[in-house]
Amino acid sequence: MNRSGSDNTNASGHNISNLRFLLICLSVQALINLLILPFIWDENQGQGRRKQRYISPEVIAQYTKDQVFLDSPEGQSLLNYRLMKPIMSSAETKYPLVIFLHGAGSRGDDNRQPLGSLPTQLSRQVWREKYPCYVLVPQCPRERWWGQLEMVELLHAALEKTVNEYENIDRSRIYLIGLSMGGNGCWSFAAYKPELFAGVAPFCGQADPETASLLTKIPFWVVHGDADIVIDVSYSRNMVEAIQKEKGNIIYHELPGVGHNCWSEAFQEPSAMMEWMFQQQKQTAK
Repeated sequence: MNRSGSDNTNASGHNISNLRFLLICLSVQALINLLILPFIWDENQGQGRRKQRYISPEVIAQYTKDQVFLDSPEGQSLLNYRLMKPIMSSAETKYPLVIFLHGAGSRGDDNRQPLGSLPTQLSRQVWREKYPCYVLVPQCPRERWWGQLEMVELLHAALEKTVNEYENIDRSRIYLIGLSMGGNGCWSFAAYKPELFAGVAPFCGQADPETASLLTKIPFWVVHGDADIVIDVSYSRNMVEAIQKEKGNIIYHELPGVGHNCWSEAFQEPSAMMEWMFQQQKQTAK
C-alpha cells in the first residue's frame, strides 16, 4: 500500500516535471516570436537575393548524411543531420561527441548549410588531430526553432541513435555548443536532459532563468556581446545570475562592443573555449 502510494507520487512528480518543461519551452518560444522573429524575417526575405554560404566539398565529404524520425499524434517529424567521425588511434579508444547547433540562417533541408563555422573548423586537419572527436551537426527545418519541444525531442533522438550506433563514443564526454538560435537550443536541450552533458557552450542565446535549478551540475561556458541588437545581452546575464544563485558551474564572457557575432574568436586557433570544453568529463557516464 505504501509502495503504491510512492509510485503514484513519483509518477505525478514526473508528469508535473514534464508539464513544467513544456510550459518553459512555450514561454521561451513566445519570447523568441516577440523579440527575435522580426530580425530573422528580414534576413530570410533577402535569402533569394543572396548566395548561400559556401561549404567546400572537402568539408562536406568528411560529414556523412543521416536522418532520424519521431512519431507523434500530429504525424511524423524528421531531422536531418551530418556526422563526422574522428581520426582514430585505435578501435578501443573512446572519443568525445560534440553536438553543434547552428543559428536561424542555416535552417532548411539541404543538410549542408550548418557545416559552416565550427563544423568547418573541426574538419581541418590541425583540429582533427588536436581534438579527435565525433561531431554531430543537425539541421533545423524552416519554420522551426531549436527551443521548441518537438525539436528538442528530435535532437535527443539523433543523439541516442548516434551513441547507440558508435560504441566508442565516450558518454562521459558529450559536449553541446550552439550560436544564436543554437544558443537557445543549448539551454533548452540541457534543461531537457541535463544528465547527458559534460559541458555546454551557448553563444548569445536566450533562455528562461526558471530552468536554472535543472542546470547546476553542468559546466557552462557562456558568451555574449554587450552590443548585440538581435538577442539582448540581458538574457545571458539573467541566466548566468540565476545559475550562480543555484551554486552552478558557469564561466561567463561578456564581450564589450561586440554585436551578435560573438563566436568568431572562439572558433579560431587558439581557442580557450575548445581547450576548456575538451577538459570536461562527467564523473559517472549515464
